[in-house]
Amino acid sequence: MVKRRYETGDLVPSVLTSDTDLSTFSCSKDDDSDVDFFIHNLAKRYQAENVAFTYVFKNLGGEIVGFISVLVRSIEKSKTHDREALEWFDKRLLPALFVGQLGTHNNQRGRNVGTLMLDFVKGLAIDLSQVVGCRYLWLETKQNKVCYYGWRGFWVIDAAKKAPIMVMRIPDKGD
Repeated sequence: MVKRRYETGDLVPSVLTSDTDLSTFSCSKDDDSDVDFFIHNLAKRYQAENVAFTYVFKNLGGEIVGFISVLVRSIEKSKTHDREALEWFDKRLLPALFVGQLGTHNNQRGRNVGTLMLDFVKGLAIDLSQVVGCRYLWLETKQNKVCYYGWRGFWVIDAAKKAPIMVMRIPDKGD
């Protein structure tokens, strides 16, 4: 796989392991999506069963300040509303990397942690696109987060759902 330097500022990403201590991590503030429940009760099992991959991000003091979980999923070509959605491609589904969960520690809100984690995953998606088929990065979010993700390059493809679906096209190798 192509190695890329991900811009993570002063955050150090690492893969979640069975030994990762999550006891001091909490992202429960305003958490109506059970993100805190996921990291404490499901993430390690998903990792062990190869269902989703979770990266934890630590500050320079070693404290976990956030996490992001990703998995491979497809997205319907017709829903991307992408002018460059491979009109010639005769399949209904396009390959994509899905952001399943993203959580920032309660005391780290407003400090750019989420943006840096998304930048990391965008770099990961670019790397994947160079060795396997991967055209989009997408996620489901809450209505009050649409602007946040919009400013980070995602666009809404399905706002009718309770959790709007947002997508970002992964840049081509030459972009």
